[in-house]
Amino acid sequence: METVLRKLGMETFISKFLKEKIHPGIVGKLSKYELTSLGLTNAADMMKLRVECIKYGDEEIVGSGTSFKKEYNISESILEHLIEANFSVKDMAKLLSISESTLYRRMRVYGIGIRTYSDIDDDDLDKSMSQLVREFPKCGELMLRNLLFVRGVK
Repeated sequence: METVLRKLGMETFISKFLKEKIHPGIVGKLSKYELTSLGLTNAADMMKLRVECIKYGDEEIVGSGTSFKKEYNISESILEHLIEANFSVKDMAKLLSISESTLYRRMRVYGIGIRTYSDIDDDDLDKSMSQLVREFPKCGELMLRNLLFVRGVK
């Protein structure tokens, strides 16, 4: 754990993690509250730590007969956080050092989908868009999309 924290420039947390016997294999299973109680308050730092710990721990070699495969225990919460942060499948796979097909399999196991769109009819969407364009006449497509997202429209 000490190596991971040093690599990420989080040396100030080493003593707390060692005292609580936190190792890379369980970091992905810790809740936001638990990480906050360890002193990590920045969500970006929490995500960096979780992603880095995937590389260090909780990999199991699973064997059946003579064939062996490496199985990565990627927690549901990490996948949900990456999806909420709008990472693409390609970027998530690179970040987690796994193939896209492995990522899709894990998502299927947890019942997680990449795209969940709002159930909104065309008229309501047109009204929301018109209102946003009136409020922010010079905003671009990306800002409009983010403003809709903030209002709960995906």
